[in-house]
Amino acid sequence: MATKLEVVQSALRSNPNVVIVDTLIQKYPQLEYGWNQTYNIKVAPKTPIYRSRQLQEFMLGLVPIKPDSIDDFSETPYTMSFGKLYFDDIEIAKGLKRRTWVSVYPDTRIAQDPEFNHFIDAKPWKGIFC
Repeated sequence: MATKLEVVQSALRSNPNVVIVDTLIQKYPQLEYGWNQTYNIKVAPKTPIYRSRQLQEFMLGLVPIKPDSIDDFSETPYTMSFGKLYFDDIEIAKGLKRRTWVSVYPDTRIAQDPEFNHFIDAKPWKGIFC
């Protein structure tokens, strides 16, 4: 049986409308924050999307399994908070507690820039899109 991480990776790799920008992997020798492994998979649509409603729809269609939690996209005239899907794999027999995030960004440039980790504030937002 496939883990949630395997299902997520397979779905993202096989989707022609998705660019996987980066995968940040952390492994902890002991449980930290409840997890001994975390994967943060940064993705963006192949064709940029700059509205939260369309990004939300894009995000919810990425993976065929239900996430354990979701951070929704939201926006105001000057800010956008980015969405994220959470998937938890817990394998007691192997001593594994892994959290996988799928962090979704409007485009690959924003996904690669650490300044835009979770949201775009008024100044960069206006400079990028206006």
